[in-house]
This record gives sequence, structure tokens and C-alpha cells, in this order.
Amino acid sequence: MGSSVGADGRVEAGFAKLQGKDFVFYMQTYSILLGRSSKISPVDVDLSRLGGGTTISRHHARIYYDFTCHHFALEVLGKKGVFVKGVLHSLGDPPVKLASQDLLQIGNKEFYFLLPSKGINKRSSQFSIPLSTVPLPGGAAVGAKNGDDNVDVKVNDDGEIGKGS
Repeated sequence: MGSSVGADGRVEAGFAKLQGKDFVFYMQTYSILLGRSSKISPVDVDLSRLGGGTTISRHHARIYYDFTCHHFALEVLGKKGVFVKGVLHSLGDPPVKLASQDLLQIGNKEFYFLLPSKGINKRSSQFSIPLSTVPLPGGAAVGAKNGDDNVDVKVNDDGEIGKGS
């Protein structure tokens, strides 16, 4: 996870960050949904409210950590597709491996997928996260072992998550 200090002085942290011209979103779970929110279909990142245009599907794309391949990936869910580094990926295509600084475009909205460049050191409280708050697929959480309440996480430039030292 990486972190930065927000305008209000609070530390913002996430496994990855989406950064556009006028917005920043920190991924604090291993999977997020991007699209257009509605009363019956909320999303994590509402691109229609951020100026993405009218071509944004309710569920347009999902960014997730692929535990089998050990990297972040993007799955296209919308009919209009997603541009990753200028290449259009369409509904039904295999998931796209994401690397730090990849430029994504959904509708009219362009933003970067960014990974932290440094590992997390549990000796620094702003980077230390309780194990019980680390979400896993299916809603489960990692449990603490042997009284160790914290976990070190490192994310390399390829998006691979590994245990810290």
C-alpha cells in the first residue's frame, strides 16, 4: 500500500491509485468497480460524475488484483470498451495486465493507474495496517497470528504484491 497526506492532513492509503486531471481514488480493496452509479447499481468510481460523458456503462470496468498471476488487471464490462495505453480493449476480451503509470481512458475520462514505489514498513505507523482490516476476495479478512497485529506489504513496479521484510 502507498500513502499520501490529504488536504485535511489525514493520511490516505491504498494498494493502488487512480489519478486523473481532477480526481484521485485510492484502491483500498483488491477489487473496484468503475462506471456510472444508479440507485440500484452503485460503483466505487462514478466516472459519469467526473466528466466521463454519456458513454459510461453502469458497470464499465473492474480493476482487481489477480492472486493467481500476482498482478493487477482490468476486466472490461461495458459495451464501449476501455483504452489502456491507447489500445482499445472490448467486452469479452481477456483481462488486461496493468502496470504502474498505465494511461486508461473510459468514455471521455483519462486517468493513470499508479502503484506505490516503496514497500510498507510496519515501524512507520502511517504505513502500518491491522491484519484484520486487509480484505480478501469474498469479503473475508486476514486474521492476526501469534499476536502480530500488523502486516508488511510490498508492491513492486509490476504490480506484484509480496510480504515485506
